[in-house]
Amino acid sequence: MSTLKLSSYNYLTIVTVVVTLTLITIGSIVRTTESGLGCPDWPLCYGQVFPPAEKTAIIEWSHRTFAALTGLLIIGQAVITCLFRRKDSVLVKLSILTIPLLVIQAELGRRTVESELPPELVAFHLFTALVLVAVLSIITTYAWLGTNRIRTFTVQRSKVVRAAWICAFSVAGVMAIGTYAVATDSGFACTTWPDCKEAMTPFVTGGRLQSIHWIHRFSVLIPFFTLGYLHMTISRLPSPDMRLRILAIVAASLFVVQIFVGALNVWTEWDEWARVLHLVFSASVWALLCSTGVLALYENREITISK
Repeated sequence: MSTLKLSSYNYLTIVTVVVTLTLITIGSIVRTTESGLGCPDWPLCYGQVFPPAEKTAIIEWSHRTFAALTGLLIIGQAVITCLFRRKDSVLVKLSILTIPLLVIQAELGRRTVESELPPELVAFHLFTALVLVAVLSIITTYAWLGTNRIRTFTVQRSKVVRAAWICAFSVAGVMAIGTYAVATDSGFACTTWPDCKEAMTPFVTGGRLQSIHWIHRFSVLIPFFTLGYLHMTISRLPSPDMRLRILAIVAASLFVVQIFVGALNVWTEWDEWARVLHLVFSASVWALLCSTGVLALYENREITISK
């Protein structure tokens, strides 16, 4: 088994992912506090560099400022990759890809504000943010694998890769349905959990909003079972791979917590903190599963920390 030495670049990639997830968290705070129009113009706030002393303006301005700093970090990482990791063509291509994604995110942010927060743009804004998180997570995985990574082509590994990406996209699907539920106010259509007193028989009683809410709840079962399938395929590998096991366990644990937080949304009557955590845990699971899908492609290697 070969040994991989890590450098500060590897940690930079992790920091970039964490900062981007933090940005999504702040964006969720903007949405749950209805601060999206706290600054009605863009990029300034009421025509000023700094916001007025008003809650929604400060929250929206903080989101924009953190987004700008995150953008600089992502651009900086791309520059460092091209300068000092140019021999790794995969890393270079992925890092370059983050730049247009960043530009699209900024443009969507501008249009979202100028269009006064249409649900479609809000949802697409979140979607591109998740794509950016996925690319950054994959960059992190390749950085930690190093240039001497060895691709494996066994049947067992292929099953793990397939299971990981099925899990990842099923989680993305649940998030898409959840975003639609929020945009249509269906998230508030059921005031009890796990049942729904407004529609005790799913899709039979209640109205359109309750049906959308039930679809979101039932959709959670898909990644729940696919995560079980992922753990099964990892356990059947001829040689144990602790990297994959740890990532899968963390992802599954966060997903279970995310389901509980979803229930807390109803039980707390949609307190802001519960709504924010619901999205944060989902985005984190998505990032971990994207990394798992890439990691499973390559041979298991020991990791040591370089001085």
